[in-house]
Amino acid sequence: MLARRTGCDPARIRTGRSPHGRPLVIAPANARDLRVSVAHADGLVLCAIAEGIPIGADLESLRRVGPDPLGIAEVACTEQERRELRRTPADLRAIRLLELWTVKEALAKAVGLGVGLEFSKLEVARTSANAARVRWRLDSRDERTLWRVLTWRPSERHVAAIAIHVAGGLRCDGEEAA
Repeated sequence: MLARRTGCDPARIRTGRSPHGRPLVIAPANARDLRVSVAHADGLVLCAIAEGIPIGADLESLRRVGPDPLGIAEVACTEQERRELRRTPADLRAIRLLELWTVKEALAKAVGLGVGLEFSKLEVARTSANAARVRWRLDSRDERTLWRVLTWRPSERHVAAIAIHVAGGLRCDGEEAA
């Protein structure tokens, strides 16, 4: 993907990692402004690329949730999200939990903090079938209007999310997303 985006031979692409593990494009020089986020789960891989703006991607499998989605929610969700999960039918709780989790993980990757970002302080509310509104604070900044988020189900057992800084558009399979 990087080679196609930069028009260079794939063998020339060189990557590294930030101190928090975010992938960085080091070479060629015309690719250094590209931001990359990669996720994988249970046989699928997701890669997101943006030019000059933060982007994060996450992909999770229902197989990793286990029998107690509400137990995971106790440490990863806000009180409002936990109330929503308790109202969600039991057979849909794991899916909804992964929708919340993947958005939070995508944001954590986009800001470069990874697990350093406390998920229980990020609040996610679905606004449509494939979009979400996020309200959170990082340091003293209110971030609720700075991010666009796309969520979807790439398979029966997977949930995916991409978060991108609002300065950029969000495209999935060549289509503009709301």
